Amino acid sequence: VVYLLNNKTPENNFNTINAVSQLNENSLVLRREIIVKTVRKCYNVRKETEDTGMIYTVTFSPSLDYTVTVDNFEAGTLNRTRGERIAPGGKGVNVSIMLHRLGVESTALGFSGGFIGDAIEKMLAEEGVTADMIRCAGNSRINVKIKSRAETEINGTGAVITPEGISELKRRLVALTEGDFLVLAGSVPASVTDRTYCELLAMAAE
Repeated sequence: VVYLLNNKTPENNFNTINAVSQLNENSLVLRREIIVKTVRKCYNVRKETEDTGMIYTVTFSPSLDYTVTVDNFEAGTLNRTRGERIAPGGKGVNVSIMLHRLGVESTALGFSGGFIGDAIEKMLAEEGVTADMIRCAGNSRINVKIKSRAETEINGTGAVITPEGISELKRRLVALTEGDFLVLAGSVPASVTDRTYCELLAMAAE
């Protein structure tokens, strides 16, 4: 079973896709609702049936999310925070975290780089989430989220994923068996072609 949480629908459709959700880049609420719906689907299948397949989530650009609360945020001047929170992020990572908190285990696949990647993996381990990240050049991204009268996001670029890194991800996905879940989540970084999701879906369909 494959769930796709991405900003674009792949040009090819496969029968193994049970849920393809187009996301609106400008709608934070919609993105959260899609993640919650995907978690609910995985959770219900695992808890209400005898299905024991593993759930794998894939996040190409995991992040360290720095969320600050600012009263009356104003651009171009000094603002002081009223509250701060640092947490691992990325759509697939968020799915794995939510599933773990619901008592359903998964494996979070993805790419991480530099000391930021180290911090993401450390925080996932502390959360109790099993992560199997592929190391890559550069630093994983930091996303800044400003909560004020309106919510503002500033997302980093992230690490560089090479063709060798994609090949390693495909090698790990070969281990998927019938009954497993694969959640492909988030947009792909600039170093990865738009065809990558199609290729991964084709692998899952075989």
